Amino acid sequence: MNNSRHIAKRIVKIRQQQPLSRTEDLVAAVIGKEVQTFLLEGNLLVTDSKSNDKTKVTNENIIARNRLISTLANQNDIFYIDINESELCENGALISAYTWDQVHIKAQYYSIWKDFLLSHAIEKTIT
Repeated sequence: MNNSRHIAKRIVKIRQQQPLSRTEDLVAAVIGKEVQTFLLEGNLLVTDSKSNDKTKVTNENIIARNRLISTLANQNDIFYIDINESELCENGALISAYTWDQVHIKAQYYSIWKDFLLSHAIEKTIT
């Protein structure tokens, strides 16, 4: 199955099964309709060393998948955020000092990830 189609089907299923969050309940009370927001996050790149191994896990493949995922964002209730624009990556790859296996970040760098998400999250103005 096409990866982006699979993600789109998952969004529909989550919308059907997941109750609204407290924030979404508050927005619904204010504007008079239910709103459910999704934040799709791109996959984190791997180190240059891992990408150059020419396995299936290459930065080229990750970027291609992220492009597909980003096409699902409608900038209304589905948003895309690219974690690779954070300080975790440099020159198109995960910084090798931040990882223990060339793929996953070390726990002490989670704060960079968290801060990026918090500073790049969606801010909607209710009119």
